[in-house]
Formats: sequence, structure tokens, C-alpha cells
Amino acid sequence: MITIIRHAEAEGNCYRRVHGQYDSLLTPNGEAQLETLRGRFHDTVFDAVYASDLYRARRTASALRAAGGQPVRTLPALREIHLGDWEDMPWGELAVCDPENLSVFRHDPGRFASRGASGESMRDVQARMFDAVRDLARTHAGRHIAVVSHGQAIQTLMAALMALPMDRLSEITHTDNTAVSRIEWDGHSAPTILFHGDNAHVGDLSTLGRQHWWRKDNRLTDTNLWFQPAILPRDLPQIHAFQRDAWLTVYGSLDDFHNDTSNAHIERMAANHPKAVVFAMAERTPVGLLQLDTELVTPDDTGHISLLSLAPEARGRALGVQLIGHAVSIYRAMGRKALHLRVAEGNTAGRRLYEKAGFRETGREEGLQGDLIVMKMGIEVS
Repeated sequence: MITIIRHAEAEGNCYRRVHGQYDSLLTPNGEAQLETLRGRFHDTVFDAVYASDLYRARRTASALRAAGGQPVRTLPALREIHLGDWEDMPWGELAVCDPENLSVFRHDPGRFASRGASGESMRDVQARMFDAVRDLARTHAGRHIAVVSHGQAIQTLMAALMALPMDRLSEITHTDNTAVSRIEWDGHSAPTILFHGDNAHVGDLSTLGRQHWWRKDNRLTDTNLWFQPAILPRDLPQIHAFQRDAWLTVYGSLDDFHNDTSNAHIERMAANHPKAVVFAMAERTPVGLLQLDTELVTPDDTGHISLLSLAPEARGRALGVQLIGHAVSIYRAMGRKALHLRVAEGNTAGRRLYEKAGFRETGREEGLQGDLIVMKMGIEVS
């Protein structure tokens, strides 16, 4: 018997970025999901536990127990699809720059093939997943093993086990994070699928329960952002507008706010990294601003977020985490191990956003209008 588990919620799931074989961490909600998975299998001892070698799968597999205290065994063949040139791009950017291929991926995934170096097709993924799980079934015939993999990879595997042609791949439902499927298979005879995509243990922590993109009859759409670098000095007035609105929202007045003193800082940030000063875009409309002080280097390799701001109409829609995801993408590529920022003590909405994303208070500093709370979050994948 083989129990197949999708990894817990990871950064790509909430940052709304393309994380195929891009290696990322679990979110705080993913860590909570992991505890529910641990509870579900508290009394289960597997004869062996296998996982994709990507961190999010390895971390999820750590919630399972193998006989004799065996370690989790990692197999690259259990990885998610490699999405080539798309890796770590925001889904919202693909809707603007590669809409036709994105439509194939969403609506006719069996025909999808990634572009660029190392990119795979769905057929490629299905072949390696089927071969890997068949070999495990033969090796462990008559025993109960666990396999931890990824959403798209599991979807292609289940299509093969159900003998569905690839043009019917979309009929296989998307499984929730930590959802469980189970099959009886010796690797030789036809497999028996006992159940697929059971997420009963997750409850209110469900990732798909908070999203709409996967619902075939859904009339709502999730807002996936993308990030457009500011062009200076042309965009300074729009940057100032976001800065003023953020200041006014937090402090209730424009006392101590000065545009002129920020111009040199903005220009320096933009000169140090092409994606350090960006507008968060909903299709063609700027709905947020992100500023990163990439030139600051700390002894513990921490990257600094100078400003994260959303337009009033974009607030309360769980979009801020996508701006955090952009900061993680930039700083992780630079080798930084953590992020840090300052938030006004009275900015309760901002504090809730950062805490939910994984930031924790590390200290306090004096600001122009009261205390600033210093918050930090680790981003290193090990």
C-alpha cells in the first residue's frame, strides 16, 4: 500500500509565484498544517518514507514516522514539474507576458510543455513519477510506504494510475496542501485507488479553501500581482503618492512627511538593483509600492524592506503577502538569509500582515512619530 501526500503550504502557494523546482520554505500556515498531518498519522508507522528532495517535501515528510527510526529517503524523481523560464515568476506576470501558454497550463495541462533550459512537459513529469512510484511499489510489495510529492506531479501520476489519456488530465482534481491519497499496488498488476485528495485533517487551515483559481465553476478570480520597476525620475510623483498615502494611513496626518528627502534614497535604491523599487501591478493598474534597500549589508546577511504600501482599494484582500514574496525572491537570490523591516507601533494592519507571513518582533527603535517595531523573518532554505 502506498500513501501519497502533497507537501504542506509553501511560499509559492501564498506568494502566488511559480515554484516548480524553485526551492522554497513552508509558510507559517504550512507549519500548522504539518501538525495536523502529524496528528492524522500519529499511530501510523510506515515501512519507509520517501520524499522529493525539495525542501517543502522533505519538511512535510518529517511529520511521518518510518519503522526503526529510518530517515526520510529523498528521490529527485518525485520533484514537481520544472517550469523552465517561468521559475519564480509571479503568476500575474505570466498573464501579461505569456497568456497563451498560461492558458494551456491552466485549461489543457496535458499539452503543456515548459520553455527554456531544464523545462519539462507534463508528459515528462508523468513518466518519471510513474516509473519512480512503480519501482517503489515493487521494492516494498506487501508493505505500507509513504510518498511525499507535489501538486502537479501527483496529478499526472494519478492520471497514469487511472489510465486516463493526457488530454483528460484536467479531470484529476487539484489536491490541497497535505492532502492524502492512497493506492494498493505491487507495481505489476493494475493499481487500485482507495481514495484521492483527502484533506479532512486540515480543517480551517486549508490552502485551497482560501483560494478560487482551482474551482471550475467559480466566477470569482484571485488577484495575482506582478511587479513593474519604477522608471526614474518619471515615476517619482506616483511613488510620492503611495508614500504619502501610507504615511497618512498610519499617522493620520502628513506632519514630518517630506518628499524631497526621499528622492535621493529612492534613486540610490533603484540604481543598486533594477527590481528594488517596483510597483505592484494588478494587470495594468499599479496597486502597491515596494522599496528595498539592497545596498544595506548586515553581518548576519539580512535584507531590508524600506516600504511596503498598498492603495486603499487593494487593502483587505490578502495581497500584501505577494509584495513580501517579491522581497524574498530578490534577497534570496542575493544570498541573504533573512528579511527585516520597521513598522509603526500603531500600524496594527501592517503588524498583522507581517506576523502572519512569519516576521517576529526583534526590537524597537525611536521614529519621527513614536516607536517603530523592528521585525525579522528567516528566508534561508537549507
